[in-house]
Amino acid sequence: MKQFLIFCLALTLFACKNTPATTSEPAVSNEVQTEQAAPTVEANSNDKPSMADAGQYVGKKPSEVDLFSKYNLENRIEQMLKGEYQNFVESRTEESVINKDGEILYFVVCKASSCPANKYFVILDMLDSNVNVISIRGNLPKSYEESAIIGMTDKIANYFQRTLGSPKI
Repeated sequence: MKQFLIFCLALTLFACKNTPATTSEPAVSNEVQTEQAAPTVEANSNDKPSMADAGQYVGKKPSEVDLFSKYNLENRIEQMLKGEYQNFVESRTEESVINKDGEILYFVVCKASSCPANKYFVILDMLDSNVNVISIRGNLPKSYEESAIIGMTDKIANYFQRTLGSPKI
């Protein structure tokens, strides 16, 4: 009897390994995939200039104010998106106006002929001078963060949800 109990205990311990379960089909998830840009070795203060005055662009489209040439955004987004950057540039033919909630600016860009297929939700944190870009292909978002995830307020999250479900911007 004692040997049987030891056998059961050993069997239980070996059976409870922390190994991930594998399935033959990929799981469908509504979670946003994230990818953080690799930190640069030679960072200086010009790489991430202050965005404290960016609130003046609220209500205007990014192209109207040439936003991507300000705050070193073009280079910062290119470093963050890497291989996805060219798609991002080509998809800036249609834009929403820049919105603001607290100290966070946000807007959407897409290619006019294929908004439902591929959109980019851009979030700028004016306090931390941080950038996030969420690529939305179909209804599957993938997030890219420059230095940290910018938290969405309810207002921004609602706008994001409307963007996900809309064929337009």
